[in-house]
Amino acid sequence: MTTNARTPMRDLAACIDANRPVLLMGAPGTAKTATIEALAADRGAYLEVLIASAQDPTTILGIPMPTEDRKYTEPTMPGWARRINDAAAAGRPTILFLDELTTVPPSVAAPLLGIVQSRRSDGWTIPADTRIVAAANPPDLAVGGWAIEPAMANRWVHIDWPAPVAEWTNWAAAQPSPALRTIAEYIAAVPSELLAVPTDIRKRSGPWPSPRSWTNAAALIDATGGDWTMAALPVGAVPAQTIAQWAATRDVPSVADMLSGARPLPDRQDAFTTALGALVAAVTPDTLDRTIAILRGAVGTDPQAVADVTRALAGAGHIAGIAPLVADLMAAGVPLAAIRQ
Repeated sequence: MTTNARTPMRDLAACIDANRPVLLMGAPGTAKTATIEALAADRGAYLEVLIASAQDPTTILGIPMPTEDRKYTEPTMPGWARRINDAAAAGRPTILFLDELTTVPPSVAAPLLGIVQSRRSDGWTIPADTRIVAAANPPDLAVGGWAIEPAMANRWVHIDWPAPVAEWTNWAAAQPSPALRTIAEYIAAVPSELLAVPTDIRKRSGPWPSPRSWTNAAALIDATGGDWTMAALPVGAVPAQTIAQWAATRDVPSVADMLSGARPLPDRQDAFTTALGALVAAVTPDTLDRTIAILRGAVGTDPQAVADVTRALAGAGHIAGIAPLVADLMAAGVPLAAIRQ
């Protein structure tokens, strides 16, 4: 029995080692594709990438062609399957990566079933030891998203893919980009700011923070000689303003510093809100009491901001000991309904 802590990366490696089809489900811009590319490179494996939304049944199963005697037809081997077989014949491990799985219409999903389950179609196969990995955004975040049907879903091992904070900040800190290194410092202090998908569906069509959009922001900042206002284009105005101020003042404390009391909550409004969000996003059963105490102390500064994160705290199931905080908010004039949504 292993005692190692489970992580999404460790679960993914276990699925690859066990040769089980695995599906990574996570928000856009969370480095799912980049992770698979890096994993294949580390293992010296040939990686065949199929963008699911760009396929049709013939590109999955092959084009039916007459046999030499013209008595019947059989499908030709698609190029992607041929390339996998060629790599395997050359002695390389092989990985088939199906990207954007929730953009697959039913007409394409059905032909994929046999490939995922048995690595074969009529007339051709791919090696039984070819690893199969897929990635997808939740249907409500995918372009033309389709829910994965039960028959397909049941063929996968499912991994919820979070924003890879430690991996991304370690990578960003090692890059030559000055802006990216600064962003890495900021995200290390405030991990919840790496990925912030808007709760308002209408705002999801605009800029918001993700590992991808922060990387784009760094490129713009570097290209303009350090103009941090450019970050607003990929990540949005408020996150851009917050990190620009932080880069100048370092006034958003880390979660660890807030919990230990080493640094108080900041005074600046956007920094205050960001710090509260980071504190609640990082809460654990061990830090819940201390988090609630900090939130109670913040009610007098901005009760509505505290109510917003208290609602998130309760929504995540952290309700033990929350009653005094709710009472403080009600006394400050914040309706209870604003917390219990």
